[in-house]
Amino acid sequence: MLEPLGPLRQIDFIGTENGADTYKATFQNGSVQLVQSGYRPPAKIAGCFFKPVLAAEAAGEDVAVAGLSGTLLKPANVEDPPVVLLIAGSGPTDRNGNQGLTGPGELRQLAEALAERGIASLRYDKRGIGRSPVAGLREEDFVLNSFH
Repeated sequence: MLEPLGPLRQIDFIGTENGADTYKATFQNGSVQLVQSGYRPPAKIAGCFFKPVLAAEAAGEDVAVAGLSGTLLKPANVEDPPVVLLIAGSGPTDRNGNQGLTGPGELRQLAEALAERGIASLRYDKRGIGRSPVAGLREEDFVLNSFH
């Protein structure tokens, strides 16, 4: 699962919250948060999960509207281009079409291909995913009636 990130460069302790220790693991091609919880004798970890550390997009302009964060990618040297809205699929899918650390970023690749053909695109993180957080709610706690 972590193989696309390349070799591990550094691990930094971030802190402890509700009995879980959080670390930032920095790899050659990105970073993840590592959360370990529930130490039980004899020195076994009860739970461990990874979460990507999100960085700004390499290409495009970061935009935010009504609590949603996205990327507007415009073609070079095109004035008033047509614009396509790219919407992520089901589940906890980010603006690039990835779920967690998995995926090659199909929506980002599509946006880049459109820009090469003179078409601008806007893609965004769904509410509670990526850089579109919801105060007081965690992604794993979302249910159908979370938003009214």
